[in-house]
Amino acid sequence: MQVKLASPLQIIDIDPQYTLGDLENEKRETIKKLKLEGIYDQNKELALAFLPQRITIISVATSKGFGDFIDVIDKNSWNYKFLYLLFPSILQGDKAVTGIMAQLKRIKKVIHYFDAVAIIRGGGGDVGLSCYNNYELAKAIALFPIPVITGTGHVTNETVCEMIAHTNAITPTKLAEFLIQKFHNFSVPIQKAKEKIADKSRRLLREEKTKLESELKLFRSITVSILNTNENRIKNASYAIQQQSQFIVKNNHEKLNVVQAKTRIATRFNLNQLKVAVTPEKRPMVKLFATSPSDSTTLAVVVFQIAPFGLAPTP
Repeated sequence: MQVKLASPLQIIDIDPQYTLGDLENEKRETIKKLKLEGIYDQNKELALAFLPQRITIISVATSKGFGDFIDVIDKNSWNYKFLYLLFPSILQGDKAVTGIMAQLKRIKKVIHYFDAVAIIRGGGGDVGLSCYNNYELAKAIALFPIPVITGTGHVTNETVCEMIAHTNAITPTKLAEFLIQKFHNFSVPIQKAKEKIADKSRRLLREEKTKLESELKLFRSITVSILNTNENRIKNASYAIQQQSQFIVKNNHEKLNVVQAKTRIATRFNLNQLKVAVTPEKRPMVKLFATSPSDSTTLAVVVFQIAPFGLAPTP
């Protein structure tokens, strides 16, 4: 009979020194190549839109990082509006490089619709981030035509892709806050300018209102003064016309009385000189005339025919 003895083996710890050393070597080699090719800072030099509102996202729909990012930009207290589209891809491991690069190629076809590309990952160990030190992926990001922003959810061992990206944030939440801050940088001065314009407008309106009220008061005073002056002139003119009219009427009345008196005297005087004339038709004629040697006034002479029924003036 053979007896086998077995001894339990317990793993206490794993020294990742060798693995991490390989990752660090890959990282240094990738940085060296990018700098030699002169493209290390190429994506950083691109101008990010003044208001980066249209964002294409490379992430996993179910990842916590993606959820945090969307939650911040959708529920921001200032109601800033962002348009975003998810291009799903594996974000760690061997397949992450080909997946991310494939989505970058897809985004290039519709690049004119977007302001930036966001690569968002919800965190993970350093080994899981090794794909972001890959030269081909880093080169694709460096040469991408629009800014690439990253939020991979870790605070140590910054990867090459994060180094050469236009903007890198420690977490997806911080990346969302960075985008919101861009809107703040625009909206806060605008809001202050709006308040300044409103305040100045109110002040100008108050000043103009005061000026208008002052001018209206002056206009009212001048108008009343002119009306009073013209009213006095009209009263004076009316009184003068009334007095002049009374004088003219009285003067003419006196002249008329003199004329009437003279007329009565002349009429009585000339009636005594009435002559009767007989026409060729044997009709008695009566001719009335009045002359006064002492008066230069000559009265009209009227000749009447003695008609059967009375006196009728001759033609």
